[in-house]
Amino acid sequence: MQVARTAGKFRGKNKAPKWTKAGDGMVSVMVLPLTVTDTGDLDRLNKLFGAMWNIKRALQRDARNKLDTY
Repeated sequence: MQVARTAGKFRGKNKAPKWTKAGDGMVSVMVLPLTVTDTGDLDRLNKLFGAMWNIKRALQRDARNKLDTY
């Protein structure tokens, strides 16, 4: 049995103003560990990061090819 998926937005239009850095341009960053215990969520997360890695490599390859052509 196939389930039909609708191609809709997950989130609505942003209502808040666009975020900008403060006048001094300093931003604090805190790195937190990511703990995933559910196997379904872990599989989805692995696919997401795998797709991001593939996109990064494709962009690098395309840039390298354009530079070689130039």
